[in-house]
Amino acid sequence: MVDRYLHMGCCCAMGFVLMVSYRLFHQPLWFSVIVCVLVPSLIGFVKEWDDSREPGNRWDWGDIRDNEIGVSVGVAIGCLLWLL
Repeated sequence: MVDRYLHMGCCCAMGFVLMVSYRLFHQPLWFSVIVCVLVPSLIGFVKEWDDSREPGNRWDWGDIRDNEIGVSVGVAIGCLLWLL
């Protein structure tokens, strides 16, 4: 259960930090949202793939779902701050 919160928290933090950094570099909002969703999602996907290759582990779509929830929340908070 703790693993799920770690997936959500890490992806939320990555999405938020990327969103804020793209704002500081004056990138367009649409470009920032696309990059800030794709990068943490890809990192989470690769991490899950790597974990599934270890002995005794298997692929878990729940972890991918939790990654996407975290990314969505982080990018949404970043977008709200963008509009301020």
